[in-house]
Parts: sequence; structure tokens; C-alpha cells
Amino acid sequence: LALFDVDAASIQRAMARVEVATARWAQQQGQTANALRHFEAAKRIVATEVEDSEIKPRYTALYHSVLFELTDLYLNQRNTQKAQRACLDALESFQLAMSRHPLRPDFIEGHMTAQILLGNAYEAAEDVDRALAAYEAAEVDHQKLLATLFQGEVYSENLVTAQVNRARLLRQQGEIEQAEGVLEYARALASRLVQTLGQRPRILR
Repeated sequence: LALFDVDAASIQRAMARVEVATARWAQQQGQTANALRHFEAAKRIVATEVEDSEIKPRYTALYHSVLFELTDLYLNQRNTQKAQRACLDALESFQLAMSRHPLRPDFIEGHMTAQILLGNAYEAAEDVDRALAAYEAAEVDHQKLLATLFQGEVYSENLVTAQVNRARLLRQQGEIEQAEGVLEYARALASRLVQTLGQRPRILR
């Protein structure tokens, strides 16, 4: 009987992973609606565990992964409201995790990624002010991440993209000088990213 003595949480986690695997398979087959349905099911399963008073890292990582994949799918479907909702759920979860572990670099980087995706979702909805605020918040997270690591540098292609987007939105608002400054910063980030990873970011065109 001991072989079958599996706790409920493990069963829930296994069910969530099955939903994620099914969603990814559906996505590969071009079945977007089916993929969304299974990712949403995984989100509902894992969310109940993440909301627990003692967040388990394995649940948190899976939850964030599902939310980011949902965001990408919803953005591809031009469903900006649901994309924003997934990003806001991710930000809320990362904020809770960071309140308990403020110096965890992976949580700070995840929060930065969620801000960038939120900026993308707001920009897709033509909400320029909120998009700019999200991109600026991502840069604050980037600086916090650098301070946390103490040494070495972190350069993200997503961050470069966010700064390019930010510069474009500022230019649209007539903030030409500020836009040029942000674009110069994006170029510097991209240059250091090339030096670090040996590859040219795709967004520079």
C-alpha cells in the first residue's frame, strides 16, 4: 500500500504537468484554442497551490511558466485583455515571492520579464502610457538585479526589445530627446549582449 501512498499535492502537480504537456503538443499542431484551454486548466490547478501560505518553489516556477506561455499565446491572438491579466497574475505572484525572498535573482528577473510582457500587452492595446510605465519598471528591475548580483552583468534580449519599444513610444509622443537617450541605452545593452553571448539580438533592424 505504501507504493500508492501519494500525497494530494503531488497528484495536483502531476495533473498540471499533463495539462501543460498537452497544451504544448496542441500548440505545435497549430491548435491554439486547444492549447489555451489546457494552459488555463494548468493555471487553475497550480494557482490553488501557489496561493497557499507556504509557496513551494516547484509550484511557483510551473505557475510562472504557464502564465508566460499564456501571455504569448493571447498576444498572438490579439487578446490583449487576457494577456494583461496573465501578466498581472505573474507580477502579483512574483511580488509575493520577492516579499519573502527579496534577494532571489530568479524572482527579480522573472518580475522584470513579466513587466516587459505587460508592456507588450499594453502596447498591443495602444495604451501607450501604461506600456511606457511597464517598460520603465522593467528597467528598475534590471538595475535591482544588477545590484543583487554584486558582480557580473545581466543582459536580456527581452530587455533590449523593451527599451527599443519604449524609445519608439516616446518618439510617438514627441519626446524626441528622451527617446534618443533611451535608444542609445538600448544600443549599449545590445552591444554588451553581443559581447557576452556572441550573438546579435534579432530586434536591431
